Amino acid sequence: MVDSAVPFSPRARTPSISGEMPARLRTHAMSPAPSAAVNGNFICWRYAFLWVRAHVAVGWIDGLAHPMGYTVAGPLRILTAFRIQRPHCSTIWISSLIMIDVVGVPASGLGELPPHLRELVTSAPVVVGGARHLRMLPDPSRGVQWPTPLRAGVAGLFRELGDDVVVLASGDPLLSGVATTLMEVLGAERIRVHPALSSETLARSRMLWPAETTSWVSLVERDHQRVLTLAAPGERVIALSADQTTPGELARTLVTAGWGNSAMTVLGNLGTPKESRQDFTAETLATHREELPRLNVVAIEFDTGTYPVVVGPLLPDEAFANDGQLTKQPIRLPALAALAPARNQVLWDVGTGSGSVGISWCRSAPGTRTVAFEKRGDRAARARDNAARLGVANRFEVRVGDALTLMSDPSLPIPDAVFFGGGANAETCETALAALPAGGRLVIHSVTLETDVLLAGLHARLGGELMKVSFETTKPLGSFRGWQPARTITCYSLVKETS
Repeated sequence: MVDSAVPFSPRARTPSISGEMPARLRTHAMSPAPSAAVNGNFICWRYAFLWVRAHVAVGWIDGLAHPMGYTVAGPLRILTAFRIQRPHCSTIWISSLIMIDVVGVPASGLGELPPHLRELVTSAPVVVGGARHLRMLPDPSRGVQWPTPLRAGVAGLFRELGDDVVVLASGDPLLSGVATTLMEVLGAERIRVHPALSSETLARSRMLWPAETTSWVSLVERDHQRVLTLAAPGERVIALSADQTTPGELARTLVTAGWGNSAMTVLGNLGTPKESRQDFTAETLATHREELPRLNVVAIEFDTGTYPVVVGPLLPDEAFANDGQLTKQPIRLPALAALAPARNQVLWDVGTGSGSVGISWCRSAPGTRTVAFEKRGDRAARARDNAARLGVANRFEVRVGDALTLMSDPSLPIPDAVFFGGGANAETCETALAALPAGGRLVIHSVTLETDVLLAGLHARLGGELMKVSFETTKPLGSFRGWQPARTITCYSLVKETS
């Protein structure tokens, strides 16, 4: 086998071609293997002989095969060349791809990296990272700081630098880290990750909390109410802080939400000689005045709270402040099942009232969002308060006004599901149906004869499922107890088949 990669950089000769596949190729002569496979490892061809020289930087490949020579660059021309040369080729093995290397750095610094990763960092022509990481470099002149704002500037930064770059990140770059942003903006095929122990792993080891019993949340963006989506008696959460002020702010958020007796442990400078641990309750940490370490994570173990809540959407009616305008739990849970929330999906909640359905939607899956419509300002304010207390204020938007007017706003995100707790009429239903894509879900609740007639017509025209739901609860009846029926609800649900 001949490794025919060459040590020069084609960037000095000519710019890369858009869409090229950077590659390093090795060649075998006269391979008897008749198989062909491509999985990042090898491609086998029969017959003659091929010499290839390539560089791993931008994908230029110069080859000499047979008396006829050729030069190709980019995947389309490489494919064409392979087809032309197939009768003369043996084995070509793609052994490596040049990528952006994202190196997770332990808190104690570059000296704790394995030798091969230290060599990768010290030999890189350009190193990108935050100021703290770049100060660790023996030669800081090779360092380039992240743009601000990060996501908006990443594409331009790497368009200028190319991919022959090493990125420094903290711990595990894929745990609420920069590698996730790079993959989303640049594409996962350009990224290679070398993780170190994450702060979450170190924190769990100090607390002796198994991974399967512990949740994780990042508060780097200072959205402390995110923790409240995980709040329930006995739940354990590791929270990554933005700085030394995060623990106190988080504690005050928990106290306000009724979790003042929960245990909170501040773990500072994990993995370094300055590592520290301080134990509090939410109430004592909320009033703590001494400065905490800037690099810290907070371990929370929730005690019994003021409100009887559980993790996820299965919330009791008592979790929602309301004026009686509430989709009650026996009706709310079947509605959620029909709405079928999934990651990053959007719900339009028409006639939100207390916000119980929209808030439960946001607690059902990561990244879910609700745009709620409510004609009364007092109810809209109450729904916002409920969303804040239950940890989804950043994903629960309330718009106040006439439902049809609000639903016709072209700036609205396209819904994956629409729920009518009120305000359903022929016009709003048709607007909702028009907005839903194929596979979108429509759920409508009715307590009036007029809306029942509308739902019967929709069912006859479009299909779906139409049912009546009623339930009774026990109430005092003189010196005895008796059953008191709640108002019967007509429930219509539909999955839209075509756009």
